[in-house]
Amino acid sequence: MRRGDQEAAAEELSVEISPGFTQWLTEQNVSLAFSTYRLGKLIIAGAEISGQLKFSAAQFDRVSGITFDGQNIHVATFDQLWKLVDTADRGEFATNPDRRYVAKFGHFTGDLGIRDVAISGHGNPVFVSSRFNCVAATSDSHQFKPLWKPRFINRIVGEDRCHLNGVAFVEGKQRFVTACSQTNYFHGWRNCRRNGGVVIDTEQHEVVVHSLSMPHSPRWYRQKLWLLNSGYGSFGYIDERTHSFEHVAFCPGFARGLAFTGYYAIIGLSQSRHDLSFEGLPLQHRIGDAKAIARRGLMIVDLRSGEVVEWLWAHDPIEEIFEVMVLPGCGGASITGLSKCSDAASITFEPLQ
Repeated sequence: MRRGDQEAAAEELSVEISPGFTQWLTEQNVSLAFSTYRLGKLIIAGAEISGQLKFSAAQFDRVSGITFDGQNIHVATFDQLWKLVDTADRGEFATNPDRRYVAKFGHFTGDLGIRDVAISGHGNPVFVSSRFNCVAATSDSHQFKPLWKPRFINRIVGEDRCHLNGVAFVEGKQRFVTACSQTNYFHGWRNCRRNGGVVIDTEQHEVVVHSLSMPHSPRWYRQKLWLLNSGYGSFGYIDERTHSFEHVAFCPGFARGLAFTGYYAIIGLSQSRHDLSFEGLPLQHRIGDAKAIARRGLMIVDLRSGEVVEWLWAHDPIEEIFEVMVLPGCGGASITGLSKCSDAASITFEPLQ
């Protein structure tokens, strides 16, 4: 992204941060990427050498799930799955250590309702299609290739029956998914938002945890399965012995998007689309009982204590965070979205033989 575009993108953002947020990024040697679904932006926040917080943003159509394969960023949008390649020059004479991600490859998926995107043990992106109730991959001859579906779903059909939304890999193998219900009819999950959510072991096809409220973002980290019990406003992990959800931290907003670095969890928070009321969810009452302010943005939780140690609160026009991702070893990065990926400065080529 050209400098002027990057500055314009950053100027559109209105945020407030905790006093130690930028220093925390420096100490962890990471940048944080997050997607804003309806606003359609992929945003990266990093710390410059000067100690200033740096933003870069790019526009995509309803950007949702994002993941990092160690080299490239994979981005799900309304009807495509994109690969963003780092094109920064780090050659002998390079002076800029930052990364520069440019949209290079796209696969047309159609409107699948893509939620989580993850990297398989073979290094390929897979994703959750909530609309078609399955975990899937791209296909050379079709919009997608189903890889797995719950046994209570009798066929692959575009009816968003259970709102399958999250997938977790363990040692390169798909192992767990989250769904808002076990219903097998059109939009059945909407009647089960309060306590119909489940975690499913995809190897055994068994439900390992019941009675969750709209669970999202299962992640395997430090030998535990962590997730967001979003409708209840809770971050925690699954106790393998008791098959129960263990609460770690209260989330003052609809939690969706979870990433880790060191001993910290980074959680995305959104405000409700229904007049900020969280109508029908336990979260609505928990925020009221705690006399808390419904937040949108990022909060960083210390896994050892459950305390919120740093935060970034967003204001208009950002209403919701969809996914959060850590870019390790990165002090800052720029992104070039679709509107600029044809600029001469964004086009790369192989050397002439």
